[in-house]
Amino acid sequence: MTILLFNMFYGFRGSFKPLRSYAFASDSLTGRSVGSIDHSLGNRFRESWTGGILIPFPSAFVIGCDIQKQDFENAGRAGGHRSYFLGEWKNGGWKSYYVVGLVFKEPLAWIIALLLSIPLVITRRLPGCCRQEALVLALPSAAIFLLVTWQSTISSHIRYVLPALPFLFIWTGQFGTVLDSGLKSLKWLTVVLCAWFLMSSAINAPHWISYFNELTGGPHGGHRVLDNSNIDWGQDLLYLKEWMDEHPEATGIRIAYFGCIDPQWMGLRYEVPAPYFSPPDARHSLSYLGPQPGWYAVSVNFVLGSTMTLPNGQGDFIYFGSPVYEYFSRFEPVARAGNSIWIYHLKTEEVAAARKQMGILNNGNDRVAK
Repeated sequence: MTILLFNMFYGFRGSFKPLRSYAFASDSLTGRSVGSIDHSLGNRFRESWTGGILIPFPSAFVIGCDIQKQDFENAGRAGGHRSYFLGEWKNGGWKSYYVVGLVFKEPLAWIIALLLSIPLVITRRLPGCCRQEALVLALPSAAIFLLVTWQSTISSHIRYVLPALPFLFIWTGQFGTVLDSGLKSLKWLTVVLCAWFLMSSAINAPHWISYFNELTGGPHGGHRVLDNSNIDWGQDLLYLKEWMDEHPEATGIRIAYFGCIDPQWMGLRYEVPAPYFSPPDARHSLSYLGPQPGWYAVSVNFVLGSTMTLPNGQGDFIYFGSPVYEYFSRFEPVARAGNSIWIYHLKTEEVAAARKQMGILNNGNDRVAK
């Protein structure tokens, strides 16, 4: 029944294909040696008896796991991907990243129901509970979490463990059977958790990507925990246009957008903010560097310190290999477009104070303060 329900999510597309029929990309599943310059697709099981095993999962699920494995391998070859977690940056990842990240990203009501269901299932206090069925749900989830957690070269996207969630959702559904049990206190708790879940989801609609639960203070506090696709995947560009249409006073706004769509396609005319290079780039005068007074719309990933490729407002893209817009963290945004684009209005006085703290002196002979 569990495998049937799981396949229903994918419409049974590509289910029960033999293992040898897949074309894999990762070194582990193609059989290539680690660090090989050959990047062609392959299948190490094609000539083996194991190639005849029918995989009881949709092909998109299997290929997705392979692509994720390839991402981990590429990050390992590069010496570890620069990652952000709980306000800290480092090369590589954290073993606790995916478990802790889900605790902050998923609705808290569901997290509580999941945790409560575990002892109830183990002790068979839920009506119709079968340990064998529970094991079928638990093993794939545990395997996915262990596989991803073991790959400590990158901690950037909670989506890497999303394949485990269907199993966990079905597991948590067992908690609803307390409504048919004699556990009166849990009946009321079930009703409260369901109402809480619906309310939390409805209040944050339609900002699903930037959703964080109450443990972080909601979406506005999520940046203290996670970055990248967990909060800002360029999804709020239309909200930025709407804000700009409503605020004509924000003339000459400069935009640093975390996305592959050029905001000009939305009719937005802009330039990019002045960067700040640390140490200051000798190719530019210090008067060129940020911060500068004016209006700005900056994706939260850049405020946190992500390196970037971004549209430059002239129909092209530019790449910065260092966190050149992290200086915006010194200022408070005056508004937000959605939850992922922060809008600033930097005044001359606060910019002067920030530049002084950063060691930038503009005295006619641009220089760095000693």
